Amino acid sequence: MRKRFQHEIIGLSDDEAIDVIVEIAKLSMEYPDLWNVLKKCPFEGKQRDFFMYLCGYEIGLYSAKFTNCPNIRCCECYAREICAIARECQFFNTIRKMVKEDEEKAREYIRARLNTVRMQFFDQNKEVI
Repeated sequence: MRKRFQHEIIGLSDDEAIDVIVEIAKLSMEYPDLWNVLKKCPFEGKQRDFFMYLCGYEIGLYSAKFTNCPNIRCCECYAREICAIARECQFFNTIRKMVKEDEEKAREYIRARLNTVRMQFFDQNKEVI
């Protein structure tokens, strides 16, 4: 059994999804918020669908973070290592920092993260003999 990511359900390859993620990171450094990033989508077809999905997902993450933890920053939270919201926010922020420094390194990081999640899912679903 293999984990299927949202981009695979939409019909994109890993490389196409990585292109979208990197483009969101670039645009989010240019524009003040993700609503403006949504308006500037450079893609068409399935990549556009994934772009819209991912921007909406990130907006939802930050909304959930501010709703659940209104008076504390993730870096100050005692549960940040186990908090799924904090880890996802950290993933997007890491990509932004990496894209600023070296876009190719950011692409490798995303590819490694996808493979790591796939392997974790595979390991969780192995049957013990």
